[in-house]
Amino acid sequence: MESSMSFAGRQIAITGGCSGIGLAVAKTLLALGAIVYVADIAPEVPEYFTSQKNIHVTLRCDITDRQSCQDFLNSIPGRLDGLVNCAGTSGWEGKIGTDEVYRRTMDINVAGTWNMATEALQRMSTQEDIESPGIVPGSVRSVGQGSIVNVGSGASLRGVSGLAAYTASKHAVLGLTRSWARDFPKMRINLVAPGATDTPLAEASIASAPRNDPDVIIGKAQIASIPKGRMAYATDIADAIVFLLSDWSSFITGQCLPVNGGNF
Repeated sequence: MESSMSFAGRQIAITGGCSGIGLAVAKTLLALGAIVYVADIAPEVPEYFTSQKNIHVTLRCDITDRQSCQDFLNSIPGRLDGLVNCAGTSGWEGKIGTDEVYRRTMDINVAGTWNMATEALQRMSTQEDIESPGIVPGSVRSVGQGSIVNVGSGASLRGVSGLAAYTASKHAVLGLTRSWARDFPKMRINLVAPGATDTPLAEASIASAPRNDPDVIIGKAQIASIPKGRMAYATDIADAIVFLLSDWSSFITGQCLPVNGGNF
């Protein structure tokens, strides 16, 4: 089992890896032996990374700009084993949002995912298939050309009041995931759909919502609707992402994995 969950020598790229879910993914992968490359718009490197080996951080990387995506991926030598598209934006929009918010949301959540993933797909689809040890001694499993995990949302699967642009963007990311999985069958391309998760982005989104709107479920009311009785930790989502990057998911592609504590 340990050989299948080892990322020793594997090179994984993560967008939005300096905070929240992306940071949790990076920490987990580093602990499993991966070589991690992070792209983020953050102005400085998280303190945690300064004491770690096998971490490379590109700051002020704008995923809405294709050249920035190309430059980031070109900085990774050799084989690219995985990509996690975690960078995104969210915020209270109201029942009729502004054109500016819509364009910004679609640019970051959809175009950003499109830019980074299509650059990675061009590169990864030319790589050789690889095999890894199976569970039974002496057996092997085909891992393929690599794995891409897009981070969607519960809003990838249902409508959310006051977040129409965000919901549309996360539906779009799921559509991209499913189409790419068919177009690139030698790769594994999946989406993780987090429910309410305790991250800086979620905190800011909740803070921006009006407190006097009966359609807005926030704070204790939001937590009460989750069967597990709490919001997800970033590590809960990271565990699911790392599973889909790992050899254990060798026959899983084109899927949406909700991680929501039972809150359907």
